[in-house]
Amino acid sequence: MDIKERMDLLIEQINKANKAYYEEDSPVMSDFEWDLLMSELKELEKENPDLVSPLSPTKVTGGKTKNIFKKVKHTQKMMSLQDVFTKEEIYDFENRVKKSVLKYNFVSELKIDGLSVNLLYKNKKLVLASTRGDGTVGEDITSNVRMIENVPLEIDYQDEIELRGEIYMPRSSFDAYNDNAILNGDSKFKNLRNAASGTIRQLDSNIVKARKLSVFIYTLVEPEKHNVFSQEKALKFIESLGFSVNKYYRVLNNVDEIFETIDYYSSIKKSLDYDIDGVVIKVNDFNLYEEIGYTIKYPKWAIAYKFKAEEAITLLKNITFQVGRTGVITPVAEVEPVFISGTTVSRATLHNEDFIRLKDIRIGDYVSIHKSGEIIPEILQVKLDKRVEGLKPFEMITNCPACGSILKKDLDEADYYCVNTNCPDRIINSLIHFSSRQALDIKTFGSKVIEEFYNLGYIKTILDIFHLKEKKIELVQLPGYGIDSINNILNSIEECKEKDLDKLFFGLGIRHVGAKNSKLILKRFPSFEHLMKASLDDLTNLRSVGIQIAQSVYDYFHDENNILFINELSRLGLPTSLTNFESIESSFIIDKTFVVTGTLNNFSRDEIVDFIEKRGGHVVNSVSKKTDYVVFGENAGSKLEKAENLSVKTISEEKFMTLVDENE
Repeated sequence: MDIKERMDLLIEQINKANKAYYEEDSPVMSDFEWDLLMSELKELEKENPDLVSPLSPTKVTGGKTKNIFKKVKHTQKMMSLQDVFTKEEIYDFENRVKKSVLKYNFVSELKIDGLSVNLLYKNKKLVLASTRGDGTVGEDITSNVRMIENVPLEIDYQDEIELRGEIYMPRSSFDAYNDNAILNGDSKFKNLRNAASGTIRQLDSNIVKARKLSVFIYTLVEPEKHNVFSQEKALKFIESLGFSVNKYYRVLNNVDEIFETIDYYSSIKKSLDYDIDGVVIKVNDFNLYEEIGYTIKYPKWAIAYKFKAEEAITLLKNITFQVGRTGVITPVAEVEPVFISGTTVSRATLHNEDFIRLKDIRIGDYVSIHKSGEIIPEILQVKLDKRVEGLKPFEMITNCPACGSILKKDLDEADYYCVNTNCPDRIINSLIHFSSRQALDIKTFGSKVIEEFYNLGYIKTILDIFHLKEKKIELVQLPGYGIDSINNILNSIEECKEKDLDKLFFGLGIRHVGAKNSKLILKRFPSFEHLMKASLDDLTNLRSVGIQIAQSVYDYFHDENNILFINELSRLGLPTSLTNFESIESSFIIDKTFVVTGTLNNFSRDEIVDFIEKRGGHVVNSVSKKTDYVVFGENAGSKLEKAENLSVKTISEEKFMTLVDENE
């Protein structure tokens, strides 16, 4: 492609990534990958100024704000810092400063990987907290920031004061949340930054409080109003007011000290209780800022040195394919083993065909590989300067690597999948899923045991798991097992029959149905028999269920073989209906969404939720335009006010009970 086409492609990719990051809280690439694209675009624009688009992302700060929160215009623009990646760029930065002023020093600070926040205090009280947004307009997140413990709601300082910092999720809070998510069958956070960003945009402030975010403050807006004239003094002043200031800041006199500091910060980053992705270097003396100046987007008196994600260059030897429990085919890179982030990596995910084609990955290429979120090995980019002639472009396979069946790909999906329900890889992964912690949680019956028992012919279906006790004599004689280990497996299998129905529902492995959806669907259809009788419209009308999930559930429970399978599970003693479930039809409640606020006379919080859900309703924590009713009791708070502002119907507890009686 020519230069203009390459620039257009870079703009398209960067804008897509910006939208995913700023508006959807769902990043599609790593920071480092984004930085590479942006650096290439800047270089091309520098070399080809006549081709620069006025809408280029190099001319824009941050991203657009979401519409969930009220927009706030900043009193002073929240500018980005210029990112640098090499020692040469740091030398260039110092030379620019040196050309403008004669005497100077620097302050270095850790670059916290979180979400920027602006705090405004009037008459000692916090009156406004907002995100950066596009630098000019952000989002009002005051109610959520009030839930962060180390943000003072009141300070001992009478003058109006504005400060800026970074909201982050401590690693300890992150680990605690993910441990709890696993136990509850919910989705885990992928990394600390996403966790902080997603949490601060919750509509229920109680969720923010529970997730235990934190903030470091590092900027004093209009410092001269407070008789503060250097960054070092500003940090000390901010700390004296009761704010948390990151302790790893240093005053530096020259570029050599900057390099030493960067090396030190890099050496300690993994020991910190928060993520950092670089080091911020600022000229210390505020009086020099106007002399040094600004670009349209950046101040010239500061830079952000970005740590390079730990990566390695290795040879891509082959691309193989994995078959998941639902038949989804995932390409996997088989690479020359390389040591990275503490482990030896020989395989890396390639996600899907689109990912491979976008990066033009070919077998025989040398590739840059890193750990996405320092956990999952992922190919970052192809080293085109090392590519040899004759390497063939990637071609997606057409047949399942395990069973040979022709693969299927829906128009609206990126994945190919095997439709053969008897595919051996699908069966093994289905058995592993059925026994997993989120499903039936059959302890001591892990993936290696399942795969071995499958290959030996002891289990070929889920039903075979419950007939293993009939083969106990053979099993205890298997190498590496014995009577105790086999007894533990068989006892765990019997115990799993006592699990709740949602665990079994999730364990069935129905395409698109997750642990959370299993619970939501069963609130409306409290038995497999109900699901067998449900029409597609019945399922689609559930607010928590999209058309894809509804179609999958409908197809599953209207398949004759699946019905026979469920009947056999019931005969073996597994639950096929919710216990102690009282199904009551109420046209007033069914398929409606409720929010409950205030103190009720007839119900506790758990009782009112149970009462509504038994009648086919759904209870959520926060009010939105999708809420049907807000039921309020005494001392109702902001939720009632918000409902009135959104024109959501509000009813007292007494009126609620009257409507229930009339409809039942």
